[in-house]
Amino acid sequence: MRQAEAAAFSGTGLIPRIQHLRTQVWTWSCVRLGVAACATWLGWRYKNAGAGPVSLALSLLLFAFSLLVRTKHEVPR
Repeated sequence: MRQAEAAAFSGTGLIPRIQHLRTQVWTWSCVRLGVAACATWLGWRYKNAGAGPVSLALSLLLFAFSLLVRTKHEVPR
């Protein structure tokens, strides 16, 4: 239980960093390409290595993330 709490707390602490990262176009594009590469690997694993349906679901989720989450433009203050 403590490990889940620690993971949730550390994940919450990363949200501002990820939001700032999304404003940097080239960096965010590299992140999206990395996520798409992981999704491709998971899809290959499902098809060729006999991984379970969880691998396919995660692959589709990661592909959707890499296609739909675009860079966030900074709002001038």
